[in-house]
Amino acid sequence: NGNRTPKRTTVGWELLVEWRDGSTDWVALKDLKDTNPIELAEYAVANKIAEEPAFKWWVSFCLQKRNRIISKAKSKYWRTTHKYGIKVPKTAEEALRLDKINGNDYWEQSIKKEMSKVRVAYKPHEEHTPEE
Repeated sequence: NGNRTPKRTTVGWELLVEWRDGSTDWVALKDLKDTNPIELAEYAVANKIAEEPAFKWWVSFCLQKRNRIISKAKSKYWRTTHKYGIKVPKTAEEALRLDKINGNDYWEQSIKKEMSKVRVAYKPHEEHTPEE
């Protein structure tokens, strides 16, 4: 029909990836796109390569989809106020305030239990104070 459409290809592109252990490898764009599409799209925009043919056909779609997902999750989060007839707090302070109103300590116990589970993920830093 005479219209020229760009090819949807990622052939010929490799990106230098630095792994957590400090080693680096050249990885094909198609592999990175399959495993980490959002991070790769953000990288392409930040480094001004999003207009290259290998990126142009999918980057904007990927970022729009990310924004839609985040928007839906945020709206659902703020819209949910009760579950099974129980008020769901949005902050720890609100949870403790609900405990006082209800005359129990269910939310406080819940927070303590959750923190005991996630605390192992944090490394203590003796040289820093909590204010820093």
